[in-house]
Amino acid sequence: WKDASGTVVSTDPIFVPTAAGVYTLEVFAPVCGTNVYTTEVTVFDAPVLDLGMDESFCEGDDAFEIVPNITGDTTGITYVWSTGETTPTITVDSTGVYTLTILVDVCTVEATVSVSFLANPIITLGADFQTCRKWTFYCDSGTSRDYRGCFVYCKCSQRKLSRFRHY
Repeated sequence: WKDASGTVVSTDPIFVPTAAGVYTLEVFAPVCGTNVYTTEVTVFDAPVLDLGMDESFCEGDDAFEIVPNITGDTTGITYVWSTGETTPTITVDSTGVYTLTILVDVCTVEATVSVSFLANPIITLGADFQTCRKWTFYCDSGTSRDYRGCFVYCKCSQRKLSRFRHY
């Protein structure tokens, strides 16, 4: 394999060029002699595709629009979502893994994002009760590992206040 200037760029039977240009392959066969083949290579830079971080929502939240972030040349871009849609964005309202494949020239790029719609929490505080000032009411509430706070727990208890004497 030689480039346009005649410099040998590879002696392997398979050559993958990384730069655009004209390349020539010389093949010698003992009976047939030398045959010369020429090809012009065009190299495209693939765009960069990002669908963002995985998302979690609570059941009943509004549908979520997946908006891809694409950098690079997008002239003549084609969109194909795992849902079959061919639009630049999609709006989803159910849990799933969504994949976007884009095609620009001969470059194909794919990205995936997971969207979860989590069940709403069920909160039980227990029975109503009465207390007096010598008792303190504590309610310990928190969230599970879901950062949006869709899972909540509460634990209530009473503790009697004590006086401490310092000497």
